[in-house]
This record gives sequence, C-alpha cells and structure tokens, in this order.
Amino acid sequence: AHHRVRIRLLPGGRGARGAMPLGDSSKFWREKLQLEVGDFEVLHSLAITKYYDMAEKTLDQAHLADRDNDEVAHAYVFYKRWVHLVCDVIPKHNYYRDPRYQLHKASVQGQMRTVNVALEQLVMRMDVVAEEHAQKHAEKRAAHEERLKIQREELRAAEEAAAVAAAAEREEEAARRAASE
Repeated sequence: AHHRVRIRLLPGGRGARGAMPLGDSSKFWREKLQLEVGDFEVLHSLAITKYYDMAEKTLDQAHLADRDNDEVAHAYVFYKRWVHLVCDVIPKHNYYRDPRYQLHKASVQGQMRTVNVALEQLVMRMDVVAEEHAQKHAEKRAAHEERLKIQREELRAAEEAAAVAAAAEREEEAARRAASE
C-alpha cells in the first residue's frame, strides 16, 4: 500500500457572526472546477523526476495565477492539480520509496503546509467573489422584479381607466337612447 497524504481545508467561519463556513459560498464553483484538475495515472516508464518537475511547474503556475485576483479559478485548478500529483500520482510510482529521490519527496512534503494555507486563503477569496456575484445577481433580480411590479401596476391602472371610460361611454350611450325615446 502506498502512503497517501491528504490536504484538507480547515472548517470554520470567516469571523463574521453567522457567516457561512469556509468554502460554502464557492462550493458549486469549485466542484465545477474540479473537472479541470484532471485525473492522472502514473506511468512507471516516465521517470519519477519528470513527475516532480511537473509538480514544480504546476505549483509555479498556481503561484502566478494566485497573485492575480482575477485568476482565482486558474489558481485553484493549479493548486488542486499539484495536490493530485503529489498525493495521488507520485506516491504510486515504482521509485517513490527509492532513497535516490528522497530530496524530491522531502521538498514536496515541505511545500504541503504552504499549499494548504494558500488553498484555504484562495477558497476564502473565492467565497468573497461568489458572494459578490450572488449579491449582484440578487440586486439585478430585485430590480427586475421591481420593474415587473411597476409594469403590473401601470397595466392595472390602465385597465381600470379603460373600464371607467367604457362604463362612462355606456352611461352616455344609455343617456342618448333615453333622450331619443
């Protein structure tokens, strides 16, 4: 059996009383992004150092995307891809336990805490973005509903005015008939 390391996001609120737990606001978004992470199988014919190089490049991409606030989705995908590589793929490689590659292994294990913290912070930022999006959507919906309400009121007023006018016209017609008889 291979040794599996899991990075978990810590539960808890963001400090505000009654706030949603970490990750709740962006959960659906992150679940959709998980499809972009990919699922890699280990090829034992590929040198384990290539996998470590892949992990390093993926982490570099994650850090670059993480610096740009507009790239939170890309950063999330790259961080999760790194986690998948170092926790699921590399440990399955035939040379994972080989002492020649212990420096690579130690380097990756040293980065785990940093990546865990980065993912936690990223999820918090994704929550904020998701909450802002939901708030804008709610405001647009409320404005749309208010426009519909005004339109319904205007239509009702126009229908009432038309009914009053029709009633007045009927009364005038009745009065004309009574006068002509």
